[in-house]
Amino acid sequence: MVISKVKANFSLTSIVSSVENSNNLLLTVPATALASFLSWLGLEVPILDLGNVAGSAAATANLTYVLRRGSVWKVPYPYLGGSMISIYGVMGGCGTILALAVAILIWGRRKEPETVAKMNLWPLLFSSSRGFLIGLPVILNPIYALQLVLVPVVNMLIAALAIFLHIVPTPVYTVLTGTPGPLVPFFATNGNWPTLIFTIFLFCLDVVMMIPAVKLDNRTKILLKDYEMEDDRHV
Repeated sequence: MVISKVKANFSLTSIVSSVENSNNLLLTVPATALASFLSWLGLEVPILDLGNVAGSAAATANLTYVLRRGSVWKVPYPYLGGSMISIYGVMGGCGTILALAVAILIWGRRKEPETVAKMNLWPLLFSSSRGFLIGLPVILNPIYALQLVLVPVVNMLIAALAIFLHIVPTPVYTVLTGTPGPLVPFFATNGNWPTLIFTIFLFCLDVVMMIPAVKLDNRTKILLKDYEMEDDRHV
């Protein structure tokens, strides 16, 4: 039994390591979608592990290249999995959830979700999402499933295109935990201003992508309330 557990743990570690150190979007994008789905199920560990580049040899190679050349351009691994996932996919951990909270504050039509979003706005800004995920709720809520899986994938693909076109450089620097999500790419590229502008655009796009889910949630709750009132009349 112990041997089987060790083998399973070693296998999982190997998979995570291969994604972290991969420069192939065909591997990192599906892995991000799967990890985001598991996060929606309440399992946050996979997405956090995939974005952890502390022990990544490829991330070290990128950083070493930048320190030697004095430039963040043309690094050996421009689409490094761990960096793309943590910096752009989830923007430090809570970028996607923060976009949902902002969408609720702008397009929400019900008091309860708006209250939850207001109460958790500052924690979300500094990468603490548990209160919001449970309070709304988001976990296991089918209304938000598609957006929570799709938004990180879209972020990574757009960021990869921007890196390919040399609009923004590859993020190589380690960012402190708790850094506000939209500022993570800016610090990870050593204060590159085009990256900050690009990230603001990306975050606004995330908010827009969350609108259909917020509107659907509004509509669903209205229909449920109408059904309950109609049911009470027949009691």
